[in-house]
Order: sequence, then C-alpha cells, then structure tokens
Amino acid sequence: ATPSANAGANTASSTAARGYSVATAWEARAGVSDAQEAALQDLAAIVSASTEQANSATTTATRSEPPSDALASTSASNAAAASTSSQQLLDTQSPLTQTSAFYKWHSEVEAARSQETEGKYRQYADTLQHHLDTCDGILGTIANTMSALEALQYQHQAVRGKTSGLHDQTESLAAERQQLVAFADALRAKLNYFDELEKVGTLLQAATLSSAKAPTGGDFLPLLQRLDDSVAYIAAHPQFAEAAAYGAKFRHLQSRALGSIRSHFASEVKRAAAASEKACVDALGQATFDAGQIDEAQATSHLYVRFRAAVPELHSLMAEIESRSGSPEYQKLLSDLHAIFCEQRLILMQRIVERRFADFARSSTLMDLARAGCGYLSQLNKQEHALFEHFFPHSAASPWAMAPLLEPLCQVLYDSMRPGYVATNDMDVLCELAHILKHEVLEEQLSHRVSASAGMRPLIMRVLADVQERLTFRAQAFMREEVAAFVPSEADLDYPAKLERAAAEEASKANGGSNGDAADSIAPDGSDGAARMATDTGSRAGFATWYPPLERTLVCLSKIYHCLDTNVFGSLAHEGVGLCARSIDAASRTVAKNGTPLDGLLFAVKHLLILREQIQPFNVNFRVIDKELDFSHMRDQLRRITSGELSLFELSSMNAVMQLVTRSAPRVLESSVDSKKELEVQLKNACEAFIMSVTKLTVEPLLSFITKVTAVRVAAAAAAGGQEKRGIREQAFAAPERLAEMANKVNEALEVQLPTAVQKMKLYLGNPGTRAILFKPIKSNVAEAHAQIAALLDAEYSAEDRASITLKSPAELGDLLEALS
Repeated sequence: ATPSANAGANTASSTAARGYSVATAWEARAGVSDAQEAALQDLAAIVSASTEQANSATTTATRSEPPSDALASTSASNAAAASTSSQQLLDTQSPLTQTSAFYKWHSEVEAARSQETEGKYRQYADTLQHHLDTCDGILGTIANTMSALEALQYQHQAVRGKTSGLHDQTESLAAERQQLVAFADALRAKLNYFDELEKVGTLLQAATLSSAKAPTGGDFLPLLQRLDDSVAYIAAHPQFAEAAAYGAKFRHLQSRALGSIRSHFASEVKRAAAASEKACVDALGQATFDAGQIDEAQATSHLYVRFRAAVPELHSLMAEIESRSGSPEYQKLLSDLHAIFCEQRLILMQRIVERRFADFARSSTLMDLARAGCGYLSQLNKQEHALFEHFFPHSAASPWAMAPLLEPLCQVLYDSMRPGYVATNDMDVLCELAHILKHEVLEEQLSHRVSASAGMRPLIMRVLADVQERLTFRAQAFMREEVAAFVPSEADLDYPAKLERAAAEEASKANGGSNGDAADSIAPDGSDGAARMATDTGSRAGFATWYPPLERTLVCLSKIYHCLDTNVFGSLAHEGVGLCARSIDAASRTVAKNGTPLDGLLFAVKHLLILREQIQPFNVNFRVIDKELDFSHMRDQLRRITSGELSLFELSSMNAVMQLVTRSAPRVLESSVDSKKELEVQLKNACEAFIMSVTKLTVEPLLSFITKVTAVRVAAAAAAGGQEKRGIREQAFAAPERLAEMANKVNEALEVQLPTAVQKMKLYLGNPGTRAILFKPIKSNVAEAHAQIAALLDAEYSAEDRASITLKSPAELGDLLEALS
C-alpha cells in the first residue's frame, strides 16, 4: 500500500475511537434506559462493523488497482479531505445537551461517515472512469491507426497496381524487343540469300578463272550448294520485292555453273576416250587404230579399265549431281551428261561393233549370226552398263539413260540380220530364228540380267516382231498357194487304191506289230448325237495316205505354233483350218465322182477326223470376228433424195446432206466365225451322210416299203375316219411275192454290199473304235427296219405268207451284224 492509503486508514481508526469516547461520555452524562443502552450498543456495533468493512474494501481496491501515480494522488487527496472533515467535526464538538443537537450532530456524523464510506467507491468509480477515458483514448488512437492503415493499404494497392502495370509494360516491351530481334534476324537471314548474289558471282568467276578443273575443286561444290539454296529460296518466295530480278540473276549464275560442269565433263570424257584409243594403238603397235584387230582381253583392259582410270575425279562430281537430280535444271544437266558420255562411248565402240558383226555375217548362217551377235551384244551391254554405273550409280537403273549408246550399237545387229530374214522364204529357217530370239535370247540370256539388258531388249523384240511378221506372211502365202490353190493330181485322189497299196506295204513290213497307218478313233457325244473324234497318227509313213493339203496345213501350223503370238496364230489357224476343210470337201466330191459315193464320204470322214484331232493340242481360239460396213440403209435416203422428198438446198435439219450424214451413216456389222465349230459340223454331216448311205445301200427296199405302208395308212385314216377299207396285204406293192423278192434283195445286200462297205470302212479307218462308233447306228437302222417289217408281217400276213418271205430273224441278223463289226 502507498503512504497515502496508510494515512487514510489511520485517520478512520482514530475517528472511530473518538466516536466511542463521545458515546462513553454521553452515556455517563445522560442517563438512558436499558433499551436505549441496548440500541446504542447495537449502533456502536454497526458502526464498528461498518468501519472494518470499509477498511477491508479499501485495502482490496488498493491492491487490485494497477500502480498509477495520478490515481494514487487523487485517492489520497480525497481520503485526506474526508478525514479532515470528520476530524474537524469530532474535534469541534461541544458537549451535547439537547436531543436535537444530538440528532443534528448524529446526522452530521452520519453524513461525514457516509461521505467517508462512499469516498472509496467514488475513488474506484473515478479510477474506472479514468480507465474508461484511457480506453476511449486508446480506441481513438486505434481508430486513427486503422484509418491510417487503410490509407496506407489503399496507397499500397495503388502502388501495387502501378507496379504490376509497369511490370506488364516491361514484359510487353521485352516481348516486342524479342519479336523485333527475331524479325531482324529473319530479315537478315532472308537478305543473306539476296546478298549471296554478289558473293557467289565473285567467287564463281574466281573459281572459273583459277583452274580448268574448277568443277572438281574443293570450293566449287559448296559454292554451287549456296547458289542452289538461293535459287530455291527466291523461287519459293516470289512475293518478295525484286524477287523476279534476283531470281533471273541467280538462275543465270546457276546456268553458268552448270555449263562449266557440262564443259568440264565433256572435256574429261573426251580425254578418257582418247587415252583408251591411244592405249589400244600402243597395244597393237600400229600408227592408227584398227578395230578389227583388237581382241576381247584388250578391249576390256583398254576400253573399260583404262577409260575408268583416266577420270577418277568425275565419280564424286557425278554422285553430287545425281543427288540433286530432283531439280529440273539438274535433271536436264544430268540428261546432257548422259548424252555426252554415250556419244563419246559410241564414237569409241561403234567401229569395233560394226567390224565384229561384219565378221559374223561373213562367216556364219542367219541362225549362227543371231546366236553369236546376241551373245556378243549381251556381253557388250553388260560391260557398258557397268562402266555407266561407275560414273552414274543412281541413273544406271533407268532403262532410257543408256539409250543413246545402246540403241545405235544394237541397231548394228538389226541391220546385219534384217536383209537375211527379209529375203528368206523358208519357213523352217524363220521358225528356228524366232525360236532362238524368243527362247534362247529373251528368256535365257536377257532374263538373268534385267537392268544390263534393258537397252537390248527393245531391239530384240523389234527383230522378233519382224521375223514373226515375215513368218506370218510366209504362212499365209503357203496356205494360199499350197492348200487353197492346190490342184490335186490323179495320184493324190487315187482312193481307195492308195490306201490299199499302203496297207499292202505295211502288211509286208509288219511282223505282228501295230498298224503304221493313221489310226482314227471316234466317240459319240451323248448330248446331241454328234461325233467326237480323235486321231492317233502312227509312223511317218502314214502321212503318205493323207491328202497333201491336210499334211501341209498341219505341218505349217505345228511349225509356227510356238513362234507366234497366240492371237496371231489363232487367226492363221482359223484361216488354215477353213481352207483345209474346204479343200477336203472338194477332194471328197472328186473321189466320189471317180470312185463310189462311199469312197468320197469315207475320204472326207478320214481326213476331217485327222484334222480335228491334230488341232486339239493348239490351245488357241479358232473364232475370228469379222467386221464390215453396211450401207444398205442408205438406199432409202438416196431414194428420197432422187425422188425430190429431200432438198439439197433446204436450210434446216431436213436438208438432204444433213439427213444423209446423221441418219445414213454406215453401220459396223460384226460376225463371229469359228472354224473349229464349222469343222465339227462338217465332220458330223459327213458321218451322218455315210451312215445313211450305208443304211440305204443295205435296207433301201425295206425303207421304201415302210414308207409306202405309212402313206397308205395315213391316206386310209383320212378318207374313212380312221377305219381302213383295204388291208396292207391287198395293196399291189405289199403282195407276198413282192415281199419275198424284197427280202431276197435285202439278204443279198446284207451278205454282199454291207460287208463290202465294212471292208472299205476298215480300209479308210484303221481304228476299231472309230469303226465301231460309225457302224453302231448302221446296225441300229438295219435292225429297226427288220423289226418293223417283222411286226407288219405278224399283223397283216398269214403264216404261209411269212414262211414264203425269207426275211432274216433277229438272231440271224444280230449274228451277221456282229460278225461284220
């Protein structure tokens, strides 16, 4: 506690003590009753308790307050004032004699006491008020501070916004600066291509003047690359200012550079060719170059190895040029270099090749010339292709790169062979030559070296086409002269005597062997009853019994089958088969006229069978489509024009000329002709004619009788409503004696004429199968005719009549026919 507080407490204690003294004096002076005394005691006790409670409260308040000099001084002053007032009241108190004075004094004491008691509360209230004022001051300070802080934050936000804007502006300026730098770099890079004009021009001029071997120098190719890049860049950006002018200047420089490469290459290749020729002259020991005396080893050593070694630096230059061949300028330059190379090689090699083929032509036949010439040319192409590939490795695969060199060299082979096969009329020579070119050269020699033989293949195909064309012409001429225009002699048509002589010769030579003549086979076609024929030719002697046009046609077709294209051979085969079939038909009529009809029919069947069988191996189409123009519908328009229905001077669509052009144009008519099918039809007709001829020869009376009986029955049925008025037996032609006479004729034919016909068939057709197929319908016809007559006899005649008619029974007829077959 502070000194002021202690003083206040002491003052209160002294005041209470004095009050107790006054009370004691009052009690001694004034008598009071017991009740009054008890009240006074109670009052003293209350005052004492009150004083103690006030002291304890003051002490507590003093301990709880924070130390403050201002607050302590104020409380001390208030307590001192209260104590002074009470002390003065007690000290100045005179003795109380009256009750009113006591009550007055008592009220003053109570007031002073109350003031003393309330002082500490007022002191605490003042303290609290002071604290409240202090807090209000602090709150005001805080509010001012917050206002200042808000203002500071506002200013911070403003500064921050300005800073952010400044930062963004800085970044924008930095990005703009980068764009400007990039634009400047790009502009500088673009301008570098334009700036290259003077640099490249100066360097190119210096490189061209510095050395004759400038294109192969170390600085030329990089310079050329820079020039190409500039040309490509300006060509890709035509929108640039003065791009056209700069492009023209750059292309001019590029053409100069490429021209220098072209000139350098030409000079180097010429130098290599001269070095190779000089090496050949030195090797031969002559003053001049003689192409005829150089052998294969010398040609390979001097014309290829020496040529390659003479210009070693051109290999890298050509590889660089080929790597840029995607550009049109370099493609043209590469083509020019190819032409220069081929030209120099042709000058060097043409005399050697011409001399070599001249030696081949003098010392060999046409076939030997083809073999030796193609072999030599194939080896030459291989060596030239290897040399060309050394200089132009990427262009060697092109079939046209070496055309200027290989075509003239191959033309030497063509010029050497053409006079020979054009003047040749022998089809065997032409066929052999076509076989050599097609199989030995194209399929064997050139197929193994496709890239090296690409230049030679077109010429071989050309020679082969010429040979095939000549062969086709000779085959057509042969068929016209030897088949269509063939005039047979009596010996050619001496049938069946020729077959009889051949059979006698074969019988005398044979020792139990097979028949040497042409053996024919025929099988039925169940679909339409037509015959399917096959011929099995035996020895070469069998050709002697053939009709000459047949043999010539088949021999001609067999020779040219593997030498011509399928379509060409099909057309020739169609023509040849048609001509041969017509020749056989004409010859069969002559044979029938000179001999018997059976001889003519069997002649046609025999040769048509052979022709049909021999053309089976030819896997071609014998059908030919003929096209012709049809003007038949123009007749009506011409009639209308001549009659005046259409005018020539009418200016409309009805003009006569317009109508004639638009409506009367000729039509193309196509007709399909198949010579093989026509041959089938002709063979079928010949077989059917032979079958009917033999059937009539054998049972003609029976067939006539059956026809008459049928006619009578039909007439009787029509006249009497289906009821016959007279029987067949009553007819004059059906009398029993007439039937007996008819049966005798038929029996005689079965025993004489039918065996003769079968014997002729055996003579013409040596194959038993073929004869069986032809004889089968004859047997069927004969048996059917006898069956019909037997049925008629059973129905219309008596047993006595049937006994007088000696018609063979079915068993007898079967045995007879079986014996003949």
